[in-house]
Amino acid sequence: MVSKRRESKYRSGPSTNWLKAKCYSVDEYELLGVEREAGNLPLP
Repeated sequence: MVSKRRESKYRSGPSTNWLKAKCYSVDEYELLGVEREAGNLPLP
């Protein structure tokens, strides 16, 4: 799973604002919400 600090802006490249957690078991989760800024490309 990959997550980002809420207050940080998206930028490409390495950053300490992103956290990658390895999953050792499989489970299902619901997406609680997504915030987008005007002018950003939509997800496919």
